Amino acid sequence: MQNLTVLAEQLYLDEFEAACNSAGQPLTLHRNPGCNHGYYFISTFMGDHITYHAQTLYADTSEGSKIIQA
Repeated sequence: MQNLTVLAEQLYLDEFEAACNSAGQPLTLHRNPGCNHGYYFISTFMGDHITYHAQTLYADTSEGSKIIQA
């Protein structure tokens, strides 16, 4: 598939995954056949991405507790 080839060549997903594994960094990597790195694919998990960063940024505050419970 051309989309996956372009992603592999431009984003270096295999190298990124290997680096995370070797560093012990948890990773959720979305590889869906037929999807590219465009808006519609990214929009399918943007809410999860924003929630993750909000929880991390506010983990030690009362605001973080509200976000985590939501």
